[in-house]
Amino acid sequence: MGEIEKGKQFIMDDSSAFESWRETYFEVVANIVELRDRHDGLRKIQLNHGRTGFWGLAKEMTDKFEKKNKDTDWDSGDYDFYDMVDEFCISYFDTL
Repeated sequence: MGEIEKGKQFIMDDSSAFESWRETYFEVVANIVELRDRHDGLRKIQLNHGRTGFWGLAKEMTDKFEKKNKDTDWDSGDYDFYDMVDEFCISYFDTL
């Protein structure tokens, strides 16, 4: 993936990779928001770090999900993206 440096930000010229990451990030954040008051690990992060603790968690989880599923053909019909993100999140939350 090519990147062009512009100040301290990077412009990705592989928009499909960024689009995938952004979609996953949105779904991870949705899971965090939905479960933050009902899951012990998420409550612990919120108590210790406040809402900002979720920022790093969401990025870390998104990066791991994207890496784990980089070769998954979502268009094949063999996998449901939303179900897999939800399952990944629940499993990840259980490790906190």
